Amino acid sequence: MATDGAERVVAFVVDVFEEFNYELPASFYKMLLSPIERDSILESRAMAFDVRMQGVKRPYDACLHAFNVTRMLMFVQSKAARHGLLLQHGCGCNSHLTDIQSAAPSSIVQFSFEDHKTRKKAITAYIWRMWNEYMLFPMSVQSQTLAL
Repeated sequence: MATDGAERVVAFVVDVFEEFNYELPASFYKMLLSPIERDSILESRAMAFDVRMQGVKRPYDACLHAFNVTRMLMFVQSKAARHGLLLQHGCGCNSHLTDIQSAAPSSIVQFSFEDHKTRKKAITAYIWRMWNEYMLFPMSVQSQTLAL
């Protein structure tokens, strides 16, 4: 269990939950909270190859890939930045948080939805993208060799 800022991660996820509540699935919030289960909240984990991600890698990766819906990503990043964090998702399906508080203490990321209709469209697009990723695509073309 991370001891180097887990409270910042929880506070950030609570901020996101206060906006979306139950409009998004539990796997979304669990994915955002996953850094507190690591030795450090800043530890990077390659979901495709790390056996510790067994059982959660597909839903977590689908949630991360669904951030191609830019409005959702910007909103989540703005909430993370309020707590000095930045969510990262790399090409190797690895994910981690970056501590922008110490790297760039005066940096500010702010985003809000223009209106209720835009917010609703972003949530719908995010959920469809997430389900598309989860249902239609395996973690990798080499999935037979991965720790699935």
